[in-house]
Amino acid sequence: MVASGLGITIVPFQAVAQEITGGTLRVARIEGERLVRETGWVHLRAERVPRMVQEMMDSLGHVLPSLRLSPQPNQIRAAKAR
Repeated sequence: MVASGLGITIVPFQAVAQEITGGTLRVARIEGERLVRETGWVHLRAERVPRMVQEMMDSLGHVLPSLRLSPQPNQIRAAKAR
């Protein structure tokens, strides 16, 4: 809808970088608020987790401590209550 001129959206810059560079879409930065996006794992339900998925989850587990992740919603509420 955005590309056809019928709407606006909020998406990560990387998702539309090619369209912005090519002039198909325009970008406007949102300032003053930090936007947070959650991600997760999706895989077919099975007796066991597929090895590739398990390897990826294990790899993420190793780098997780070094990532600058946003606080969880309950951490935000606790900080606001102080």
